Amino acid sequence: MTAPYEDIVTFVANQLKCPICFDMFTDPVTLECGHSYCLQCIKTHLKRTGRKSNCPQCRAELRPDCKLHKNVTISTILELQEVGGRKMWEKVLTEREEELSQDALQSKLDFLKQEMEKIKMLQAEFHSLIQNGTCFTRDNIRTYESSSSVEMLSSSLDCEGGSQSADNSSSLSSVTHIDKVVKNSESASEENRVSLSEDPDSLGGFAEGGMSAATALSAEFVSLSFSPGLCHRRLVFLDQRRRMEVRLSMPLRTRVCRFKACQCMAEQEFTTGRHYWDIETSACSGWAAGVAYTDMGQDERLGRSKSSWCIERSSVSFSAWHDSSETPLKQRHPSRLRVLLDMDAGHLSFWSGADGEAELFDIRVEFRAPVRPVFWLFGTKPGNALSFPIP
Repeated sequence: MTAPYEDIVTFVANQLKCPICFDMFTDPVTLECGHSYCLQCIKTHLKRTGRKSNCPQCRAELRPDCKLHKNVTISTILELQEVGGRKMWEKVLTEREEELSQDALQSKLDFLKQEMEKIKMLQAEFHSLIQNGTCFTRDNIRTYESSSSVEMLSSSLDCEGGSQSADNSSSLSSVTHIDKVVKNSESASEENRVSLSEDPDSLGGFAEGGMSAATALSAEFVSLSFSPGLCHRRLVFLDQRRRMEVRLSMPLRTRVCRFKACQCMAEQEFTTGRHYWDIETSACSGWAAGVAYTDMGQDERLGRSKSSWCIERSSVSFSAWHDSSETPLKQRHPSRLRVLLDMDAGHLSFWSGADGEAELFDIRVEFRAPVRPVFWLFGTKPGNALSFPIP
C-alpha cells in the first residue's frame, strides 16, 4: 500500500475510536449533536452527570430523555469482513502508533546522550573552577538550560515510551543516570553563581521595571484561541473551558506538527497596539509563556532563539529566557500570570495576579515583525494544563 493510502486508512481508523475510552467503538451510538460514543461509555457518562448532562466533546446540552441512536455507518465499517473486520482496524492503529513511538523515542534518546556528554564536560569545568577558586556566570556555563531540557525530554519519554518493548529498557536506563548528573551539576552551580544584575545589556535584551502602571491599565484584553495546526499533537484546547491540556490518547494527525516540543502558538497576531492576556498555571508542573515571531521554527523552543521571549517555571528555577540566555527571577512563580505586550513602545512584561498586582519582569524589544503568544507545557505528562481565564 502506498504512503498516501496508508495515511488515509490510518486517519479512518482513528475516527473509529471512542472519545471517552479511546478504544475502538463497541456498539457505537450517536447523540443529537452528531458526536458518537460507545453505548456503555455514554450511558455511564449520563448516569454520572445526572439531569444536567452535556456532550463530552462539544458540551452541547443533552435532554434527560435524549435518544441514543445506533450509528449504522460506523458499525458497518468496523465489521468489514472483506478486509478483516475489527481486528484489521486494531492492527492498523497498533502498528502505526508503535512505528511513530519508536521513531520519536530513538530521536529523543539520541538527544539525551548528547546532553549527557555536555553535562559531563560541564562537571569537569565546575571542578576545575572550584579548585582554582574562580567564580563564573551563567553566560559562561548554562547548567539550568541543560537540566531543563533533560527534564522535559525525560518526562516526554516516560509518557510516549512507556508502552515500548523490553528492547528499549537499556537505553531508558540512561535517563536515570542523567538525572543524577544534573543534580550534581545544579548543586555545583548554586554554590558558585554570581549576580547578573549589574549589567542589563549582557542579558540578551532583558531589563526589569520598564512598563508603567498607566500603560498596563490602557492595554486591551485578548481572548486567545488555538487551532490544532499550531500545536504539538498531544495538546488539545478545550474552548468552552478555556483550557489547554496534554492528552496521551489523541487521534494521530496526518499533517506535520507545528512544533516538535510540547508547544502551542495562539491564532492571534499582533503588529501594533497594547494587549494583555491571563494564564492560570496551577495545574501545570512546568511551563513557559511568552511571544514569538510567526516564523518561529518547528525545532525551536520558546526562549531558546532570537525569535522568542518568555518567562519559564521548571522544577529547578523560575527565570526569563531569550536567545538561550537565562535571567533568574527573585519572585516566587505565580499561580496566575498576566502578559502585557506593547508593540508600539517595544515592551513585553509579565505580572503576577489577576489584576497585575506585581511586575515580575519587563523586556525591551524592537520588534521587527508580527508576534504571537506561545506556550510550552514541559514534557507530555497527562493532566498538565494551562487555563486562559476571561476577566
